[in-house]
Order: sequence, then structure tokens, then C-alpha cells
Amino acid sequence: MSPLAIFLVCLGAFLLLGLSLYLYGYFFEVKKTKILRFQYQNKQLTKIKKPIESAFKIVFFSDLHVGKMLKGKQLEKKVEVLKQCQADLYLFGGDLIGYNTAKYFQKEDIEKYFQFLKSQKGYKVEGNHEYKKESRISQNQKDALFEAFPLLLLQNEAVEVKYHEKKIVIMGLKEGQYHTPQQPNISSGDIRIVVVHQGDYFDQIHDVDLVLSGHTHGGQIRIPFLPLIYKPKHGKKYIQGVYQKDNQYLIVSKGMGCNMFKFRFCAPSDIIELYITD
Repeated sequence: MSPLAIFLVCLGAFLLLGLSLYLYGYFFEVKKTKILRFQYQNKQLTKIKKPIESAFKIVFFSDLHVGKMLKGKQLEKKVEVLKQCQADLYLFGGDLIGYNTAKYFQKEDIEKYFQFLKSQKGYKVEGNHEYKKESRISQNQKDALFEAFPLLLLQNEAVEVKYHEKKIVIMGLKEGQYHTPQQPNISSGDIRIVVVHQGDYFDQIHDVDLVLSGHTHGGQIRIPFLPLIYKPKHGKKYIQGVYQKDNQYLIVSKGMGCNMFKFRFCAPSDIIELYITD
């Protein structure tokens, strides 16, 4: 083969590979939702494969970004996965609002899609997209949509949940891009859990057992062996998965929706199932 022919063959193969990866990320991976399970027992966090029936089950999910990039049947399928989790406690890590949300969703739509949460015990914190300025949606519209999301809002506040003889303290912090997250001065509780949208605040949190966050989407687009294409503000250190500092653990969810692009690659969306056992 001539050098030109070799070049054209290589170029064609490269373009075909690129197109295949794009189609995979746009049509397949973006629709996936993985369930990641962890057991917390005796101050130790362990990743597990199967559910634990007798445990106190917490489901943590984040970064829905409902709107142009998550609506209709795709949103219905993701909500169905949440329903099937059947948790004792639901925790939401913020960023309900997405791209052009007001065009596709009214308050009644949020109530309809997430109707099942009304009968569940759960709490939510806000994300930066609940406040990010956008021409297509007003702050009043954002507030109304987030209020319709049927979980109780925590803003630098703490609540207590009982499990057998244990007291589980849930602390929900404000997001850190437009507000100041402040850990409540609470010393009680057998297990202390913080929910904060941006995981980079992990270093400022103290005297707790677990921190749950989202925000980064796990990078959303990850090219193997190469640095991340984009890291958001307050999401540059802790990107995805589990981190440990002394006796504190941080779990960073990759979220359920997309931001900027309706595309995921090597960063499928996830839901965290946390099993607390005696």
C-alpha cells in the first residue's frame, strides 16, 4: 500500500472509532444508572455487592439536572430505579435544576415525577444550579421547582433519625458556590452523616462518620489514561468514589443527570445505597 492509502485507512479507522465512542456515550451510557452499595459497620465503610436485608438502608442520589437533558421517558426510567431501591431514608445532594428546566417542567411536573417520595422519609440540600444565573429561568421559578421536590430541605441544619437503639444524625449543608456551608454544632449521635453538594468541603468537616456529595458527575467525560477534561469549582480534589481522612469517609456520587452535554463516557450515573448495620 502507498503511504497515502495507509494514511486514509488509519484516518478512516480513527474516525470510525470516534463515531462509535460518541454514539455509545450519547445513546447508551447516558441512560445507564449503576447502583453502588456500601456497608457501614463499626466505623468502617466497605463496598459490597448484594443488599443487606436487616440493615438500615439510606439511598443517596444527586445531580438530576431535569430539563432538556433529562426529561420524559428517560427521567421516568431513572425515577423507577429510585423507587425500586425502597430505602428507609432518601437523601438528595442537590442540583435538581438543569439546562432550560422551565421550558420542560412546571411545579406540577416535579410533583408528578417524584410523587413516590411524598410517602418516604428523606431530606435534600441545594446545589449550585439552584442559584446559578440563567436567562431561561428566574430565581423564583427555580425556588418553586425545588420546593416541589418532595423532601425536607436542610440548610446548615441537623435532624435525628433513630435506628434500633442508635441515633443517626443527618446534617445538611448549604452549597458553597453562592453560600457558606457551615457544619452545625452537634455533638450527639451514634452515627453522624453530612450531606453537602460539593465534596471539596470534606477537608473542612470534622467529627463525623460519613460525608455524601455529588457535583462533579465523576467528570462526566473521562478519557482513559488522560486528565479530566473539566473539573467544576469546588469539585477539583474529590471527583468520584470513596475517600478517607482519619476515621471520616467521603462518598462522591457521579449523579444521575448531565450538565452542558447530554453525554457520558466512562462515568455512568449512579445511585448510592448505604447499609448501616449494628
